Amino acid sequence: MFQRIQAIGFRPWEISALANRAVIDIHVTEAAFLWMRRDGAVVAPHYRLRHLARLDRRIDGHLEGLRHAGTAGWDATQRRLDQCDPGMVFVVGYLAFHSSEPDWMRRALQLGLAVPAFADAMVASLAWHHDSVNATALRQLTASPVAAHRRVALAANTLGAQDPGATLSQAARADDAALRARALRAIGDLKRRELLALAQGALGDADDACRYRAARALALAGDTAAARVAWETARTQPHPSADAIDIAMRCGEPDWARQEVRALAAQEATRRLAVEAAGAFGDPRTVPWLIEQMTVPRLARVAAEAVATLTGVDLKEQDLAADPPEDESAEASDNPHRQADANLPWPAVEAIKDWWSAHQRSFTPGQRHLAGHPIRGATVLEVLRHGTQRQRRAAAIEWARLNEAAPLFPVAANADWQLRSLPA
Repeated sequence: MFQRIQAIGFRPWEISALANRAVIDIHVTEAAFLWMRRDGAVVAPHYRLRHLARLDRRIDGHLEGLRHAGTAGWDATQRRLDQCDPGMVFVVGYLAFHSSEPDWMRRALQLGLAVPAFADAMVASLAWHHDSVNATALRQLTASPVAAHRRVALAANTLGAQDPGATLSQAARADDAALRARALRAIGDLKRRELLALAQGALGDADDACRYRAARALALAGDTAAARVAWETARTQPHPSADAIDIAMRCGEPDWARQEVRALAAQEATRRLAVEAAGAFGDPRTVPWLIEQMTVPRLARVAAEAVATLTGVDLKEQDLAADPPEDESAEASDNPHRQADANLPWPAVEAIKDWWSAHQRSFTPGQRHLAGHPIRGATVLEVLRHGTQRQRRAAAIEWARLNEAAPLFPVAANADWQLRSLPA
């Protein structure tokens, strides 16, 4: 009789899983790395929507590989959590919420809410694709008794310009200040005009973030005085955010904005802020002064960007960029914003002076401009389609300001979704 022999080794599907593990690991690391790169790209001065679309499609390819891997894909993410960063949080969140596995979703939420720096990645993972699976997860989070869960859901809805409905007014009255602030932001971003009374009431909120978001919501709805309140609230910080500068200069009363730029320019301590504000306000009369600021190393690149934002000139394409200074260490010690300026070109000042002399007649002094054109509906849409990400952020605010019913277009959303959703 033959002796029964027990096989030693792996079953066919186990061999397949082992063979694919290296590929799955590549999907995890590449998706996380590319999302980190994308996170910087959405606010970068040299990225445009077409560049973002190419990057997002690469991310989608790796995410699709992980979805098809199922549990093996999830396990691969868990093996890398000892060196977790926002990119990995995005991948974990995307897989968890796309799977609808309760344990995976709980794990993702614990991870995303553990560190403040992870929150935006968690929100992005929920807003990445608007489909029935994510919609179900968002409804569950919106109904959660945990304020942080509701805040994440509200942020994800706002990022994708999805109206959360009646829950928004409840969130704007919440005891949790962070949830209130997020709701007040959504009122403005989504143009929920019937809730502006809540924003008006929140101008007296004890929380700085809530007061700013309330004033911002009113400013986007056309209240020029509220833009000034938003600015005064933001000025309590050492350096107001780019969002605060844009809201104040683009939504505020023009004469007040001009006076504010002059006041900021008069003090050395606030001169960089004056440069940024002048670029946001967009009056061609400031261009000669901005060119003067390019001779100051710590202001050179940001002043050149202000001119580019106003005039639409591309320093690199039009041969108006210079080589970095030989001794960048001196500029580094004198410029605390050096990291923010890292992707900005150094200006060739004399060449820019010549360029302005040749082109200044194309610009009407006293009329606000964005990317080389007077600020009107058609030109703003053109910037939304083809401008740099920073210019697109500005164009989104201008579009919301010019159109009573238009929500704030989310220039950080998934690029393919943006391309489908751009106003006609």
